[in-house]
Amino acid sequence: RDREHRVHRHQQHVEVSEERSDARANLMSRAVGQHAIAHAFGRFLSMLPIATALAVARCIGRVAFVVDSKGRRRAVEQLEGSLEIDAKTAQAKAKEVYGNIAMVAAEIALLERRRDRLVERVELSAADRRVVEHALALGRGLVVVTGHLGNWELLAQRLVFETRRSAFVLAREGPNPFIARWIDRVRALGGIETINRRGPRSLRRIVTALRTGAIVGVLIDQDTKVASVHVPFFGRLAKTPTVAARLALRHGCPTILAVMRRRSDDPTRHEMRIERIEGAGTSRD
Repeated sequence: RDREHRVHRHQQHVEVSEERSDARANLMSRAVGQHAIAHAFGRFLSMLPIATALAVARCIGRVAFVVDSKGRRRAVEQLEGSLEIDAKTAQAKAKEVYGNIAMVAAEIALLERRRDRLVERVELSAADRRVVEHALALGRGLVVVTGHLGNWELLAQRLVFETRRSAFVLAREGPNPFIARWIDRVRALGGIETINRRGPRSLRRIVTALRTGAIVGVLIDQDTKVASVHVPFFGRLAKTPTVAARLALRHGCPTILAVMRRRSDDPTRHEMRIERIEGAGTSRD
């Protein structure tokens, strides 16, 4: 009986291992397929005028809004609760959000081949330039806090182009390793290095970069498995990473809030707004 029991357990172990192996193979196959589609999509868009490419992307996003019933319901419910609007208005806004996300994805895909009009497409006022210049003049690097508003990747590229400084972005690993590596490569083409926020030496690399006067970008609007606090956000408590605050308080790093807004009169162009976070980087105490 003991022998039969051991044989049975071994067979179960083999079956579980095979199932896990098949699941990993399916996930890998799906990831490869997604990357191939994204790459082909980017090549197709690069052959079109930028306005046409973004119009195509917006249409695809609106189609996704119709097809993605689960995501659509969640988006509408969250907009209703957060903005206190009726269902019809929330649905219209959610549809526009889907369209904008698709345009953001298209712009990121186009960065690999069409970077020449970055300054024209991302407007940065003289007053906002001075905010950045004064912060960098302190010689302690610069922490840039932002979120997934507008096109965060164009924001980073524009800041690096403007300042000519080394730059790093703290990011989590994406669900698709092939697309994640592709995005890392696109960032690198603009002089931005990606640091995995859960990497064993991520904090040390960030501190070292800041000591050399580099720019470090942090997106703080995602619930990730890092040190966080809960802060009010549209009437709800939202888990928010504390890394930017800790860098500012412990290492005296000047910190700015940077956001992007797509222009309503010309969807191919963005406006960047920058605000110095008072008290951050004013001393090392």
